[in-house]
Amino acid sequence: MPPAATRSTSTGSPLTGWRRSRPSTAARATSSPSTGTVWRPWWSGSGPDAGRPSRRPRSSGEPPPPPPDEPAVNLLAVSHSCVVETNQRVYGELERELGRVDLVVPKRWFHEHTRGPLSPQRSSGFGGRILALPVLRPGSVQLHAYAASAARVLRRVRPDLLYIEEEPYSLAAVQWATAARRAGVPAVFYNAQNLHKRYPAPVRAWERWVWRSAAGAVCVSDTVRQALRRRGYAGRSWVVPLSVDVSLFQPEAADTALRDRLGLRRHVLSYLGRLVPEKGVLVALEAYRELARRADTSLLCIGGGPLAAELRRQEGVVVLDETPHADVHRILPLSDLLLMPSMTTPAWKEQFGRAAIEAMACGIPVVGSDSGEIPAILRATGGGVVVREGDPAALGDAISRLLDSERARRDLGARGRESVAARFSTRAVAAQLAAAFEEALRAC
Repeated sequence: MPPAATRSTSTGSPLTGWRRSRPSTAARATSSPSTGTVWRPWWSGSGPDAGRPSRRPRSSGEPPPPPPDEPAVNLLAVSHSCVVETNQRVYGELERELGRVDLVVPKRWFHEHTRGPLSPQRSSGFGGRILALPVLRPGSVQLHAYAASAARVLRRVRPDLLYIEEEPYSLAAVQWATAARRAGVPAVFYNAQNLHKRYPAPVRAWERWVWRSAAGAVCVSDTVRQALRRRGYAGRSWVVPLSVDVSLFQPEAADTALRDRLGLRRHVLSYLGRLVPEKGVLVALEAYRELARRADTSLLCIGGGPLAAELRRQEGVVVLDETPHADVHRILPLSDLLLMPSMTTPAWKEQFGRAAIEAMACGIPVVGSDSGEIPAILRATGGGVVVREGDPAALGDAISRLLDSERARRDLGARGRESVAARFSTRAVAAQLAAAFEEALRAC
């Protein structure tokens, strides 16, 4: 159990002591590194924060405005997923909502189904600093931890709020929650676990420590929030979904030359995700085989995993298992339908289904199973069809009906894209995150 600490009792919150303002474009360009750079700090006194003014105490009466370029809220986010530049885009929108956003990411990260390590790349839409730090056990979501001192990072950056975009049962979450509690910095953690799991005693202790140390939890769905409550969390929480950059994922982004290079047929059924049994890949393959009479259809699988070799041996199946996520927006628009045939297991069910909103942003209808959050997303957006999980015949029937009706595909695609732009765009989700973070600060 991490040692106890006393939360700071500083007067006022940033939101009550400061007028909400956003830095100008010129100010952001001056204070942020240029596009394409990633800051790897060495924590010297001449670092980017040297000379930065500290927050002034709140005075009586009307509070004075902040210094000209001082952001309304200074947010620091810790996120292993932001090694991938696409995942930084929502933080670019948060800069516009809050003021200043900096990211802590691993200097090196391994993904279970990709070859070689990933290194952080900057998104063109994000202007804050990226602190790329060494990580122990890079690639382990639960057991990775930063080799650098989290306390030292907090002292140098001096955030108003820390967002730990890691599950509360992870070692990284414990590390940063402990440092934030000792520094008196309010922290909010991320949660996507939608099952009522019973963890080993040490992991339960980690999770509960993060709960007690945090000012709130961001849950990706209401199902996740309910599961968190059932496990005993009684703190503040907000439901904020994952996001998609609708300016990147759009119908016009298709790489039409790639269709010819891959030898894709007239109709393309796509699958995006891990090539593992629980994602229903073999169900999709069986349904595709039943469509063998349709010699004009290809099955395109984008992702890596242990089933890649088996899929490659199938007639009409194309596997792209070395595709960076930054290239997915050029591939998805080649599809007529996206398949999401996920299977519920005792240890896992679909937590959100980001592939669904990425496909719908491209105007691609989705045929998904009734596992986890898939049906909730498809029914809320109107951008797809739900079938029974583990039923290749039902999946095949839905595919056939949609391939036979261009109008049905077009209508589903249009509804899905419109709804995703309104509900799941990086701008819409950033506004929800900003509201959650502001509420957390007001409560501290």
